[in-house]
Amino acid sequence: MKNKAYLYLFSATCIWGLQPIMMKILLQEYTTITVVFIRCMLMIMCYFSLMYFSKKKIILPTKKQLFVLIVMGFCCIPLNNIAQFEGLRYTTAIHCALLGATVPTMTAIFAYFILREKLNGIQWIGIFISFLGVLLMLTRGNIDIITKNNFNIGDILIIISEIGWSLYIIFGRQIMQELSPLITSAWASLSGTLMLVPYALLSKQLSFHIPSIKIILVLIFVVVFSGVLATIIWNMGVNKVGASKSSIFSNVTPFTALIFSNLILNEQFYFYDILGMIFVCIGVYVLINLNYEYHFRKKE
Repeated sequence: MKNKAYLYLFSATCIWGLQPIMMKILLQEYTTITVVFIRCMLMIMCYFSLMYFSKKKIILPTKKQLFVLIVMGFCCIPLNNIAQFEGLRYTTAIHCALLGATVPTMTAIFAYFILREKLNGIQWIGIFISFLGVLLMLTRGNIDIITKNNFNIGDILIIISEIGWSLYIIFGRQIMQELSPLITSAWASLSGTLMLVPYALLSKQLSFHIPSIKIILVLIFVVVFSGVLATIIWNMGVNKVGASKSSIFSNVTPFTALIFSNLILNEQFYFYDILGMIFVCIGVYVLINLNYEYHFRKKE
């Protein structure tokens, strides 16, 4: 049974490794707002359809739950999705996935300050190691980038997006004791998407045109596979083996992105990318394997 769960976790993280690559393809055709809006609307339709067919009705949250879901929606859609997709215009899909591997570390830090969860000394060492890996990737191995404050804006936006996702996880821990992941994802996505509507209309950045077969296939992937299917099989795996062991599989994502970004987008990766990724993975391994328990879910 556990082998099947591990297969679910491995498959989900491999799919998520392909997501930044598919997003860069979409961003060649549409504006950031358009990509986020189309993806979110299609995912919302999938979530509520699954909710209706599995529960035979649409589950409504209470007023108290709705407030948390709105906060999660902001963290997930405007903060995470917009920052990530806009960041992909200025940085590589490789860096997007590599920096995304820092989510467990960021989640641990936010849990320490927001939820008052304790971290021991060795776990702080793990966080420090991960930070060194991030710094290596942000500076691209050049210390002058720090002294001259010449960071890549795309990398900074990706970091902001991962902060948003980490906060989504923190707030989701509480609400998912009362609501299922499917119901939580549905209402959080809906509230976050509604926040985009005024800006999307006022900025006039929504631009639709008939997509090519290639773009339709990419949309199917980012909605059905990386958005809905990967999330479901990830949660199935977490349910079987626990959150701590499951989080280790998040390290599969950057390796997948590294390979396919080179094959599909012809992106180059460098020694500092590999070394930074190793530092982040080691830091996450130290953090997770010392029984620091927190709920870690992947971006829809």
